[in-house]
Amino acid sequence: MKLAALALALMLYIPTASFSPPKIIALPVDASPSRLDADGQVVALSYPGRSVLGLYFPSQGSYVELSLKAPSDKAVFTKGGLFVLIGRLGSVAKVDLDTRNIAYFNLSSRPADIASDGEYLYVVYSPAGVVEKLSPDTLEVVNSYDVRLADEPGYLTAYGGRVYGVARSFDSLVIIGSEGVKTLKLDGIISRIQAIRGGVWVVLNNDAVLRVSDGSVTQTVTLPKGTFVTATAALDERLVYVSVSRRVVGVVDRSGYMEHVLQDITPATAATDSSGRIWFLDPSQRRIGYVVLGNPPKLSDISLKRLDNGSIEVKVKAVDQDNDLEKVLLVAFEYQGLFPLGPTASAMLRVGDFYVGLYTPSTGVTKVEIHVNATDAAGFFTEQKAGEVDLKQPTTSLVTLVTPTLPEEGRTTFMLAAELLLLLPLVLVVTLLVARRGRRKRRKKS
Repeated sequence: MKLAALALALMLYIPTASFSPPKIIALPVDASPSRLDADGQVVALSYPGRSVLGLYFPSQGSYVELSLKAPSDKAVFTKGGLFVLIGRLGSVAKVDLDTRNIAYFNLSSRPADIASDGEYLYVVYSPAGVVEKLSPDTLEVVNSYDVRLADEPGYLTAYGGRVYGVARSFDSLVIIGSEGVKTLKLDGIISRIQAIRGGVWVVLNNDAVLRVSDGSVTQTVTLPKGTFVTATAALDERLVYVSVSRRVVGVVDRSGYMEHVLQDITPATAATDSSGRIWFLDPSQRRIGYVVLGNPPKLSDISLKRLDNGSIEVKVKAVDQDNDLEKVLLVAFEYQGLFPLGPTASAMLRVGDFYVGLYTPSTGVTKVEIHVNATDAAGFFTEQKAGEVDLKQPTTSLVTLVTPTLPEEGRTTFMLAAELLLLLPLVLVVTLLVARRGRRKRRKKS
């Protein structure tokens, strides 16, 4: 019966979320950034050897640079603003994004890394064996913890008042909270950590990803061999990662992982913002970009009606789970005999629960294929062929309707579900035979 339940569960599981097409932005500078960090309104870029902070504003599509006293190592965000770690000066620069003013605050010693939980700042001083909690307003020390962490950047992360670090042995996770300091030894070498709501993701150097909650490992996910995670970020409770070696951006959640290949982009660092965008940086080509994890629009109830004047009325229902449907287009592929004349597109208008469009054939067109395309703000789109019309026939002729096909991402799952549906009766029969055989054996023993 367990096999039957598994088959039924697989049939009911149809993945919906996917990655949007990448949006690529070329930076207007003749220099290669080394890191990007993001929040809801700005992407901060750090440059090695350049004493500037690059700021890209997605809503405006604009890029500016602010002068610093020394090159930036990392930028973090709190509700109080943007903070830049300048390790070589042992200081933090607070940037006012409205006025572009910068205030500098000296730290107690050379910092190894800085992190933010959205409220406070946390700075690790590895040689001194101290982690300090700082006020975002004055950068005064609110609390201090005696703990020795790895003396390298990238091994400090925080969320909701809880701080996570990596021990100097690189095989143990250090958890700092209101209850004190705890250490969790792991079976492997830690390469990345990322705090999330309710815990922390830990990436080991053997491509294993662990979810740690309440001081224990609650989930293990194995990424494809050779992923070698380059950088991580958090998206709600999910882990976002990028890989230079495989040129992918991926997401790990409770169900496993999914990836998107970036083709000619080499994603060196990653960040997420409050709008759900997953940012990545290609320093070799001085480009940044983002993808969005979401759902394509869905089309249903498509109908065609040929009018007396020869035009074709198209109606369709279009819905978007993410509520960011941008446009619905009527796309007509025209033919003159066997020769294609090229597609035409026109916007469909919302009328009640439907989108309605009108196609009027040009002179000489003998056949037309009607498609409907729905696109949302993230770049997801769904296109379905609605039907064909032989324009040589009189207007009273029937329209050839085409049954919409499953989108590519769902076709494999549907075929698997169909095969499992056919297999289910056989599984049930085998299960019953095994059970009867077991009962007969027990009766013989008695």
